[in-house]
Amino acid sequence: MTPLRLFLGFGALIAFVFAATPACADDPVISDNGKVVEIRIERPVVTQRSTLYPQVRFIPGDTVEVTGGGCVQTGGAGKTWKRYVNPSGDNSDRLYHGRIRIASATQDLETIEGVMARSPVVVLPASHATDPNLFVLELGYDDDNYDDNGYYDHDDGTENQCQNLDDAFIEIKITHPSGGAAPVPQMPKAPMDLWWNAVDDNVLPLNPDWGMQVNSDGTTNGRVPDAGQLCNNFHDEGDNLQLGNPSCTTQRPTVDEPSVWSDPAFWTVCQASGGVAGAVHGHINWGLATYTGKLFFTDHSNPVPSGLGDDDYDMTLQRTDQASATVGNDAFSGQDSRRSLGLEFDSDETIDYFDTPWWSSFHQTVDGDSSWAAAKGMIDGADAIVTGLIGMDNKHGAHAELHPVLGLMARVPSHSTSTSDFWVFFARPEGDEGGCSQDLHQFSSTTTMQFLLPIPAAQKPTIASSNIKERGQGGWWSATTYPDGLLVTIHLPSPQNTTFGVASPLVWGELTINHAGVAEHAPKSQAGSLAGTRVEPVKPTPGPAQNKKAIILVRPQAQSVIADRDDYLGPIKAKLSPAEWQKFVDAYQHPPTGTTLVVNHAFYISRKSFESSPTQFARFNLANVGRPLPVTATPVPRASTPGVRRSRTLSKTEPRVMSPGARIANRALLLQHQLVAQALRIAVGPARAEQILQPPAPGVRPRPANNVWALPELKLPAERKK
Repeated sequence: MTPLRLFLGFGALIAFVFAATPACADDPVISDNGKVVEIRIERPVVTQRSTLYPQVRFIPGDTVEVTGGGCVQTGGAGKTWKRYVNPSGDNSDRLYHGRIRIASATQDLETIEGVMARSPVVVLPASHATDPNLFVLELGYDDDNYDDNGYYDHDDGTENQCQNLDDAFIEIKITHPSGGAAPVPQMPKAPMDLWWNAVDDNVLPLNPDWGMQVNSDGTTNGRVPDAGQLCNNFHDEGDNLQLGNPSCTTQRPTVDEPSVWSDPAFWTVCQASGGVAGAVHGHINWGLATYTGKLFFTDHSNPVPSGLGDDDYDMTLQRTDQASATVGNDAFSGQDSRRSLGLEFDSDETIDYFDTPWWSSFHQTVDGDSSWAAAKGMIDGADAIVTGLIGMDNKHGAHAELHPVLGLMARVPSHSTSTSDFWVFFARPEGDEGGCSQDLHQFSSTTTMQFLLPIPAAQKPTIASSNIKERGQGGWWSATTYPDGLLVTIHLPSPQNTTFGVASPLVWGELTINHAGVAEHAPKSQAGSLAGTRVEPVKPTPGPAQNKKAIILVRPQAQSVIADRDDYLGPIKAKLSPAEWQKFVDAYQHPPTGTTLVVNHAFYISRKSFESSPTQFARFNLANVGRPLPVTATPVPRASTPGVRRSRTLSKTEPRVMSPGARIANRALLLQHQLVAQALRIAVGPARAEQILQPPAPGVRPRPANNVWALPELKLPAERKK
C-alpha cells in the first residue's frame, strides 16, 4: 500500500470512529458519509493562543470550506463582547480574531475571516511530512490577555457588534479527493492575495507569490505589485484596516505598530518617520512562509540613541521570479532593477547570543565596520532557506519583508567547495518586528523547524563536523537523507514566558557537510512521501531516544542564562582567594545600608562603551535609567545605505529615544553590574577591583561563553526586589 493510501485509510478510520462517538458539549460534532465530512464546533476555545482538535484530520487533496460567526467575551469594562470572525473597535486591527490552521492550505494560523473569503482551500502534499498529527485541525484566537475570555455575561458588544448574535461557532466541510489527480489550489482572487502551490517540510507556503504575480495557469509572470497603491496605503483610522475598494486582498492581514498608550516614545518615532497620515506606521502581516534564494547582507540598524535604528540585522533575499517582492523593495543592484525580498531580525533576540566561530566573526565584523563591506563579503550570494512572518512594512512606503526571521539556513560561499558545504543557521519559536511594533510573533504549534538542504542522497552527504548550541533547555537536532535532499530538523528548546524585546529560546550553529560532488543548491519541492536513509555523523552525541527516524542526534551545549551567569563570575572567582570570594558574595547579597546605586550615562551614548568599560559605574543617577531621552526633532544624518523607501532609511527628524523594553532590560542589567562592582570593591578594595574589572583589549567584544558581562548567578538583595 502506498503511503498516501495508507494516510487516506488512516484518516477515514479516525473520522469514522469519531463520527460514531457521541460528542459532549463544545466538542466537535462530526458527520461523515465517507466522501464528505462536516464538522461544527460550538464555543471554540478562546482562552489560549491555540488549541488542537485531534478529532478533525485532513489528508492531501482535501477541499475544505470554512464558515463561522458569533461572538466572544473578551473581558474588561463596559460592553466587551466582540465578533469572532470580523471584530471591530479599538485594537481590532491586531486582536480578537479567530484563527484556523489547515496544514499546507493556510499560512499556519490564518484569520478565519481570510480563509472564509477564499474558501474552498486545498490541502497540499508535503515532501516528507508523513506524520498525520501535522494535519489535525488547530484553532486560535488573538488577544493580549486570555484570562478573562470566554462565553459568560453576554452583552451587545463593543459598538453593539454582538447585538442579536449568539456564542461563536465554526463549521468546516471536508471533501475528500477522488481519483489520482494531484491537488491544485484555488487561484488567487485579488492582486495581494498570498498564493502558493507548494509547501516546505514545516507544511508552510514555499516561495508564495502575490496574486498579481500569478497567471491563470498557475505560472508566475515576474510582475511586481505596488502594494501601497493597490491597498489604499493601508489606512487604519480607528483601528479599522482599509485595504482599498475593491479590497487588494481577500485575506485578512493584521497590524503590528506601536501603541500611543503603551509606548508613546516609539509611537512618536514611527509616526514622525514618514508615510501617509492615518495609515499604518508599522507592519501589516499575512502569515508564516518559507523562501529560498540568494542571501545578501544590507546593514545593521544601530540602536538609538547611539544610532538611529532598532538594532535589527537587515538582509535581502534575491529570487529570479521576485516572489512576494513589491515596487517598494530594494533592487538587486544599480544595473538590475528586479526586486528582492527584505529580511529582518532583532540582534538582541538572536546574534548577540551566537558564539560559534563563524557567527562570532560575522558579529564582530558587522560591528567593526560601518560600511559593512567586510560583512557583505562573508555572506553575500549564499544559498539560503528562510522562514518567517511575511507582510508589508509601511513605515516609509509599502515594501514586503520577512520580519521577524524565525529560521535561517545559509551555505557560506567562502567556506564551501564542490564537495563540501558549510552551513550556518538559527531557529527560534518567536520574535518581534523591531521598534515600530509591539507584539511577539510565534512560529507554528510544532516544536520542530525543518530545512531541506539541496544535497540529494545520490551525493552521499555526510556530516563532517557540527557546532550546535542553544539558549534554553531541551533543544537538539537531527538529519535524514532523502532522494531530493538532506532534511535537517531543529528541535526547539522548551518554551519560556518571554515578553517583547526579551530573547526567547533558540538554537544556532554551523554544519560542515561533505558529499560526493557538486550539489544542486536551488531547493526543490517534491510531492509525496519519500523514504529516508541513514548517514553516520562524525562522533555524534546521543540525543533523545524517541526520535526513531533520526540519523544524527546531537544535544547542543547548554547556553542558558544560568550558564552565562556562571561564566561571568568565573573570571572574578579565579582571581580571588576563598576568603575573598566569600567576602564578595556577602557584600553582594547584603550591601551596606544607605548605599546609593548609580550607573553610567555613557551606556546611553553607546552600547559598546558599556560592554568595554566595566569600571565606569558611578556617574549617573539610577532614576534616569528608567526614562527615555528627551524626544527632539534635531536633524540627524541618515544611517542606511541608499535604497528605495527602505525601512532602515530614517527620517531626518527622527527623535532619538530607546524602546521601553530595552530600557527595562538595560536597567536590570546595569543594576546587576553595579552590585557586582560595588561588592568587589568592598571585598578587595577599590584599586584591586579596578584591576579585576579591566575591560577587554581594544576591539575585542566579549562573547557569551566567556563574557564577563553576563548576569551573575547570585541572589538579588531583598531590598532590590522592590
